[in-house]
Amino acid sequence: MVNRPRYLTTVNLVTVLLFLFPVFAVGVKSWTSTLHVFLFFISMYWLFRYRQQLAYPWSLPAKSFLLVLVLVLLFAWYLIVEYLNGGGVKTHWPWIEFRYLMAVPILIMLGNLPQMHIWLVRGAILGSMYAVGVAFYQTSMLNIPAMGEYHHLFLGPAASMMGLLILYSEPFGWESKPWKILAFLGFICAMVALVLSTARSGLLATTILLMLYPLISGRLSLVKVAVIFSGVLATFIALYFAFNPFKHEVDQTVNSLQAHFKQRSMSKEEYFSQNLNNITVRFEMWRAAWTISQYHPVIGVGRSGYGRLLNELVDKGEIHPQTRGQVQPHNAFLYHLVTRGYPGLILFLFLFIVSFAIFYKYRAKDDRAAILGISFVLFFAVVSLTQSSVFLRGHYLSYFLVCLSVLLADSLRGAQVSKSADDSEKY
Repeated sequence: MVNRPRYLTTVNLVTVLLFLFPVFAVGVKSWTSTLHVFLFFISMYWLFRYRQQLAYPWSLPAKSFLLVLVLVLLFAWYLIVEYLNGGGVKTHWPWIEFRYLMAVPILIMLGNLPQMHIWLVRGAILGSMYAVGVAFYQTSMLNIPAMGEYHHLFLGPAASMMGLLILYSEPFGWESKPWKILAFLGFICAMVALVLSTARSGLLATTILLMLYPLISGRLSLVKVAVIFSGVLATFIALYFAFNPFKHEVDQTVNSLQAHFKQRSMSKEEYFSQNLNNITVRFEMWRAAWTISQYHPVIGVGRSGYGRLLNELVDKGEIHPQTRGQVQPHNAFLYHLVTRGYPGLILFLFLFIVSFAIFYKYRAKDDRAAILGISFVLFFAVVSLTQSSVFLRGHYLSYFLVCLSVLLADSLRGAQVSKSADDSEKY
């Protein structure tokens, strides 16, 4: 009789949860948050029970410790900032930001389990099919924008990230033929769901990551670059002429940019009398965030301070009145700068930089999790340039942190296994 590891049940449970994690992410309320909580409690139990047998993170590079430190400091600095600014923690439990701490035991647990990103990708295949079904039902049957259970700014990027995970995992090299077919269909469904959502942040990030595919995947060649560029260009041209919502979004973006540069050349009085388009309003919100941050560089203004100080700038005639009532600048980097000061921005940047450094270091070992991680970090870095929702909404932050934990843990664990194999060959 074969002696099985005592944690086999835990492995199976975590595998099922990670497989289901992306499946209903966009269509079931609180799905990602609930599974994030389940994984957290499982990881706490697992770490307590097997604390004497841990291989990770104690034997892995310093970057893993640095990442854990960044996650802890992101939460701690938020508590300090909110306390000093007189909000947040004095009025309610910081449940959203606590997810940074929840990621730490999950990351350590996953680093000691078999490669889990495979099941995350397989879940993304079914999740992309579910996402396009939700998007099609809402646009065609209900005649409402494709937003899933939350908003198109989540449905679009979440679906496109599923598609990119499928693409960068190179499913055509898989042994299972049914999963190869499902992966192809899943990628198409993810891209269709993105287009139906008309989320510009997702469209921009996806376009960039598709263009970078030959470089990131290590399959760089002029032929592949030309084929992918031509394919993306042809797809967008076809969508522009065949799909009216997409055409409307592109035309509106181009016209808004033209109007923005024209309005910026006006005098201040004439500019303030104009009715701004949504892109120019966003630029004004960015300008307001930068202006406010210069007066509060160390601890920022707290989560609720931006909207109040923005209205004060409007009253003083420094910012266009059409921005009145906005509560966040629609840029995650500026959001952390204005609400948590330069230390908060630095910690936020370190979350991306350290994660990217870990993935980049191990990509040469043909570690598929590391390659997936590079695309994942770059995707959300681009998305964060035009929206703050990833780090403001609990379900969105859970989606980001759980996926990031899986890819980081598998990359670090794969690197450790590879290092152990190399060392054994010396003797």
